[in-house]
Amino acid sequence: MINQVTLVGRLTKDPEMRYTSEGKAVLNVTLAVNRQFKSQGGDYEADFVLCTMWRKAAENTAKYCNKGSVLGVVGRIQTRNYDNEHGKRIYVTEVVAEQVRFLDGKPTQPAKPQPRNPEIEKALPVF
Repeated sequence: MINQVTLVGRLTKDPEMRYTSEGKAVLNVTLAVNRQFKSQGGDYEADFVLCTMWRKAAENTAKYCNKGSVLGVVGRIQTRNYDNEHGKRIYVTEVVAEQVRFLDGKPTQPAKPQPRNPEIEKALPVF
């Protein structure tokens, strides 16, 4: 069986990182993905797709992306359900990201600089 999804869309809000009780990074985002055709009114409509990212993909997305960032996501469709606080069964369909690409160009935030170690810098040759 094949279960593969490829999406290109914009984040609908700033990502908010969470961690599981085991310490794994998880990020739930919604991508606004334009449809390929116009409505009867002449406008392009969009679908809003829930995507779940884990570990490094989640951490990097939360670090370098914000509302409006363009992402490419390759993943798989997954369904799940749970009972909410009112006892109603809630069904969720989401894309679990397996690959994430930032398509906006340079990140909006610089990478954190590595701490300097003066002992190592003294040992390096100067050119």
